[in-house]
This record gives sequence, structure tokens and C-alpha cells, in this order.
Amino acid sequence: MQNNVMDKAKIILIEDSEGWRNDIRADLEAGGHVVEALAGSVETALLLVDLFAQSPGSLDVAVVDGNLSPGSENGADGERVAEDIHSRLPGVVVIGISLDGTVPGADLNVPKDSSRALHKAISDL
Repeated sequence: MQNNVMDKAKIILIEDSEGWRNDIRADLEAGGHVVEALAGSVETALLLVDLFAQSPGSLDVAVVDGNLSPGSENGADGERVAEDIHSRLPGVVVIGISLDGTVPGADLNVPKDSSRALHKAISDL
């Protein structure tokens, strides 16, 4: 992770709930960050990773929900996405967001319902 303060991060947001996705995006943008892309499923998230892997340095942070599909438990979907991000987008920090615990494989975890914690995690990078 970087030691400088990140005031305007370039972010991808991966969250299956449209309501949460819209709220988190609005909070991030109100905080001065740039949401470069959105995904609501594992499949779309992996396609985004492919796309951004073609432009190294084009992202700073990936905000990843743990459970992105019906029946997913214990952050398994988020772990899969985090692993792909770490292997294909070096330097991108994965912040896990979840109501029911942590997202395995994330660099940092914050509660999904705390925009303050998410802003602090990004700003402290």
C-alpha cells in the first residue's frame, strides 16, 4: 500500500444490490473520488478486471462486496474477485464491504453501512 494520502482515488465498485451500489457510489463521488466502473455480479467484475488489466495504473481501489450471487455465503464471491484483482491488477487495493463479516482476500475490510469507514480507509492509502 502507498504511504501518501489518497484524496481522489480511481475506483471500481462491485456490489450486487442496486440500492447499496447507488448509495456507495454517491458517497464516494461526494467525497471527491472517481467511480470508474460498476459491477453487480462476479462475471461482470471479472470482465472489468480484464478491461482494466489492459490499462495498468488506471485504478487505485476496488470496493468489493463479499456475496454477489444468490446462495453465496462467507464472502466466497468477493474472495474470487479479490484474487483475480490481486493477480491481474498489481497495486490496486481491495477493500471488502460486507454486512456479515469480512471479505476473504481483501486488503482491508469495512462495514458496508459505514461510508465514514470507507472514506477513511481510502483516504489513508
